[in-house]
Amino acid sequence: MNTHLWRQGTIRLGLAVLVLVVHVMALGPFLSGDRGLLGPGHAVTLPRLLDGFLWLKNNSFLDPPWFTPAFCGGLPAFPNPDNPFYSLPQALTLFMDPLKSIQVTFHLFALVGYFGFLRLLSDRFAVSTPTAVLGAVLFAFNGAFNHSMILGASAHHFLMLTPWIAWLLTRSASPRRTPGATGNRIPEAGPENLFFQAIAAGTLLSYGVWCGALSLIPSTLLFLALVHLTLRITHPVDNHRFWTPLALALLVATALSAAKWWPGIRFLDHLGAAPTPLAGLTALDTAFSLLFESLFFTPVDEQTLAGHLIDPSFPFVSFAPLVQVTFIPLAFLVATLVLWWHRRRETREKTFTPRRQVTRIVLLILLAVLPLATAVHSPLWDPFLREAPLLRAGTPLIEGWSIYPGLVLLWIFVAHDRWNWAPGHRRELALAGLLVAFAHPFMVDGQPWIRESYDPAPILSAWQRQHAADIPFHIHRLDAVIDPETRQVALPLDRDNRMVRGISTMFCNEPVLGPALQRFPYAPLVMGMVFSATEKGFNMKNPACYLAPLENQCQVGDHFRREQRDSLERFTHYRTFPFHKPQGQETAEWLGLVTLFGIMAGGVTGVWRRSQSLSPGNTWSFP
Repeated sequence: MNTHLWRQGTIRLGLAVLVLVVHVMALGPFLSGDRGLLGPGHAVTLPRLLDGFLWLKNNSFLDPPWFTPAFCGGLPAFPNPDNPFYSLPQALTLFMDPLKSIQVTFHLFALVGYFGFLRLLSDRFAVSTPTAVLGAVLFAFNGAFNHSMILGASAHHFLMLTPWIAWLLTRSASPRRTPGATGNRIPEAGPENLFFQAIAAGTLLSYGVWCGALSLIPSTLLFLALVHLTLRITHPVDNHRFWTPLALALLVATALSAAKWWPGIRFLDHLGAAPTPLAGLTALDTAFSLLFESLFFTPVDEQTLAGHLIDPSFPFVSFAPLVQVTFIPLAFLVATLVLWWHRRRETREKTFTPRRQVTRIVLLILLAVLPLATAVHSPLWDPFLREAPLLRAGTPLIEGWSIYPGLVLLWIFVAHDRWNWAPGHRRELALAGLLVAFAHPFMVDGQPWIRESYDPAPILSAWQRQHAADIPFHIHRLDAVIDPETRQVALPLDRDNRMVRGISTMFCNEPVLGPALQRFPYAPLVMGMVFSATEKGFNMKNPACYLAPLENQCQVGDHFRREQRDSLERFTHYRTFPFHKPQGQETAEWLGLVTLFGIMAGGVTGVWRRSQSLSPGNTWSFP
């Protein structure tokens, strides 16, 4: 038995337990609701999860909720790219209330990110164990995941899968160890293993689409490309195969999630371009400054950010930029640069960088700056951002910047570990960093990034009632919030909570319709009962007209017609009603099913072949 390796494994598992404990104790209270209020994003997330639970009471997971009557007088649900129906939080609502499901996902995926980043650093970049565990701990507490989840962007738990996807798509670093690195030789992955790893990576990518994180997919692909370039720069002599596995993973992900992204794109196409600019910063140097401050110091608050925007009313200000990794990596970077400068002056050696390496470094810098550049408003790329199907559901300032915590931690700790530190110094530096990393969440004032303003009590109480007994539920009325002083329509944050009383708020909280519902064709909805007559039929939108107007012989925003009374009755009671899916949807669904069964058959065949090829004294493991 290798005692040294056993100690390494024990340390990694022990730190994982400590990560979970600190995560629950330090960050859990911000997501507990004990103070009575939650971050603003939960005003969208929790009603959606309750809406999905109500659908599951009458249907199964295999029968997706194409539409919901609970918001804006009837909207597409499953086709909405942000809808979380096929996600871990939604599945957990079968056993616990929506807030607890988010809490469990929050803490569980902190561990998922810890182990994924640890494997990426140690296996792929041959980083020593002390440095790798420090980088993994810091990644588990990164702001792109933690802050966004606390504010209510539950789909951002997908971010913690990105190190695993990168690990699956890249070959191991050279078996030769960097100075001071520890551990056994890293075995090379054969063609068969790379094939299965690419399929696994594609499956994880497809989960990002299904869980409502479609707008994170472009930045995830950029992160994967940057990880590959970093590996080529740090280990230029190795034969890295990346683009072929990536292409296979993309094909698998596209096929597995076709039934989700295809109607999502159709829905967005019929809504039209994004109503407001998606890039709002004034200059590139401003973007660098904001990123640096938010990464290593305090996340930028709304007031500071508003001063650097072309329009102070720019949407989604409350979510960005939240990418903190603390000052610890910055301290390690400074120490590494000082050591590099000192040794360079002592040796006075001139280093030669091959032209191919220079090209890779330049490409790495250009790609890394891309999310910063697209966050700066420009008439050159703003029309493209507002029209691109994968981009217009989000903003570059949120989704694009989410890659920086992982990249910064990767670059700094790989560079730090490549120096010929004494093994004792490596451990001492890592221990000091770990002590600060675990203490930091308890010491930081959360007010710059915690803006508690949403009351989840009505949603949680409704879930308790519906879960405890088989109580019939349906939407029977449309209403709007009216300001008593101005007599104008108001848009309070908790307006979607009215669904618990069977009311569909006419002006709901739906980001895909625009920050001020610019894409919502509300006329001729009126406050009143669902079956009240309007000039276009009943007082409820036919959501199939948002998704497939041509196939259903209607226009976007049309209502249920008089002859569709039975369909409206079923719709308001969370049951399926007859409608025509968008053209190509059946093909997308069959493509996903065939791919899924193909993967399952291939997995069974691969396991059987492996078991047959093993000698009696060998043990086997999954690729």
